[in-house]
Amino acid sequence: MITIKIVNEADTSVLTVLGRITYVESHGHFIPNKNNLSKYCDGAFSVAKTRNDLKNTNNIFFLIYSNDYPIGYAKFILNATHESVASDNVCRLERIYSFKNRAAISRFN
Repeated sequence: MITIKIVNEADTSVLTVLGRITYVESHGHFIPNKNNLSKYCDGAFSVAKTRNDLKNTNNIFFLIYSNDYPIGYAKFILNATHESVASDNVCRLERIYSFKNRAAISRFN
């Protein structure tokens, strides 16, 4: 069964690991120097960075679970602006990632 929950501070480590793995799965092959990829991930997907992102009240994260196992996440930015939208009450989907490997996901079902 698929469930989605709002992330809280207790989910920091899970969100950090999901972010790192799904980023490498989806973008890692575009970065030939794996040291550069690792260095980027160390900064962008550290526990400290994730904790700071969670403290920002304009950010809202959701964890996606399959049978109680985390398989993906989404990040929305509240009160975002966009040149094509006149309203100030805008929400922007910034990220949505899930594990690429369907075999890995299916073992949780």
